[in-house]
Amino acid sequence: MKRLPKSFRLLGHTIAVRIINQSDWKYKDEWGWWDPNKNEILLVRQPRTQLRHSYWHEVTHAMLDMVGQTKLSADERFVDQIGGLLAQIMDTAEF
Repeated sequence: MKRLPKSFRLLGHTIAVRIINQSDWKYKDEWGWWDPNKNEILLVRQPRTQLRHSYWHEVTHAMLDMVGQTKLSADERFVDQIGGLLAQIMDTAEF
């Protein structure tokens, strides 16, 4: 995946994706943030490889929350591993 989407749909919900400049970023020690109340993924501007990994990490949170797996979604190590695998799949996929 060369570019990140501005939005996508999950279970009938539109999920917005926004990239925020570092100077405007309010989440200390975080590179991305999934806000289930707003159906929004926020990502701090960062190098491309890290940005894609952060994107898939937050998508993983969104997917798990949408299917009611909030306990798994709270497991940052698990979410990061799945997000990393999704990033690798999309970065290496051949069409």
